[in-house]
Amino acid sequence: MMEHIRESKWLNILMSVLLAVLFWMYVRAELDPAQTSWFYHVPVEITGSSVLTRQGLTVANLSQSTVDLRIEGPVSVLDSLSRSRKDLSVTLDVSKCTEGENKLVYTPNWPVNINTESITTIDRDPETITVTVEKLYTSSFNVEFQLKGTVADGYQAGTAAINPETVVVSGPAEQVSRVKKVVAVLETEEGEKVQLPMMQKWPVRVGRPYKHKYPPTIPLQSGQRIVDTFFPVAKGGTAATPFYDVSSADWYYDPVRYVYEKNLFSGMDDHHFSPNGAMNRAMLMTVLYRMGGSPSGQLQSADVSFRDVADSAWYAPYVKWAAAQKITAGTSPDTFAPEQQVTRQQVAVLLYSFAGNYLGKQTDQRADLSGYSDLNQASDWAREALSWAVGTGIMGSSSSDRLTLSPQKSASRAEVAAMLRAFSEKMA
Repeated sequence: MMEHIRESKWLNILMSVLLAVLFWMYVRAELDPAQTSWFYHVPVEITGSSVLTRQGLTVANLSQSTVDLRIEGPVSVLDSLSRSRKDLSVTLDVSKCTEGENKLVYTPNWPVNINTESITTIDRDPETITVTVEKLYTSSFNVEFQLKGTVADGYQAGTAAINPETVVVSGPAEQVSRVKKVVAVLETEEGEKVQLPMMQKWPVRVGRPYKHKYPPTIPLQSGQRIVDTFFPVAKGGTAATPFYDVSSADWYYDPVRYVYEKNLFSGMDDHHFSPNGAMNRAMLMTVLYRMGGSPSGQLQSADVSFRDVADSAWYAPYVKWAAAQKITAGTSPDTFAPEQQVTRQQVAVLLYSFAGNYLGKQTDQRADLSGYSDLNQASDWAREALSWAVGTGIMGSSSSDRLTLSPQKSASRAEVAAMLRAFSEKMA
């Protein structure tokens, strides 16, 4: 009997521990859910090149100098990784390469503050990097000194001391063959040495990159009739966007350019806007704050809290501001769901509240939605805002062949940009 009781006791303890672990995993998943994010243009670092040198080989070319990584992990860890973006790289070990082309798999190098056990690389572009290895060539060059021009009146040229007299250059044959001249050292009579580099660096501004560039069509009006008539100038900043994935042929080109120029929101990195990507609720609060003129005083005085919005989160001030201004009431009395992808009907409701409660605009425009085939999918609390958004022209049909609202569909970044541009035009 006692033996049976002892076995039941240990079984209860084991079950308690198991339930505690499961509960901990559930709470962690709720408070810090997992998601995926792309990190573009991660630099490639080479290791093992000294091994090649000892074998008389050298790396001549890499097919990629940067790679793109898609990483999955908790939101908090991905946020930390974004803040430590400059410390993220990948390593390519070339120590086992042979002469010719070698396809190698690279390994991510995580910043020291990242918990690597909680993140996973689920996609990479490209999968491998091709390393071209060639024989190591060396060539010696005699240093020549040439004095050009004339010395100023009252002065005479001193004796030139060349040190060293020869220079050895090592590397792939094609690169070594490019070397025609070497570095010279001038030594004045006072013993001062002056380096003459082979290359001069000038502070030339690098132009902003772009995918396509088009002639500007908007004139810059200065208000001076003589200047505007006889010396017309095109308005700057209207010819291109820096995003490789946004073309002038795309329907969302003008909306993307609008939100970019107005600094409402930018790309996923310097050169990618990700027009088909989703936007979360926290980011939209930040956008509305910027549309409202970035009122820092209101930001500091906002005293509203949600249990799923940590005070340390980057978006916390903007979420609290939006709640204090009655732009949002959250997803429940005490939750906001900041990382949840915002839907089309949620965008309509938030813009409706922003126009009426914050900007004080008239919001009595309505449209008859009975002709929309998926009206039954719209939530009751969103139908008034959807009718207003369609009536004002802020939101259009989500399909080209029939009238649809797609209210439960996640709004893409391009769709949000289009609605924000239309909102600014209609509510001006």
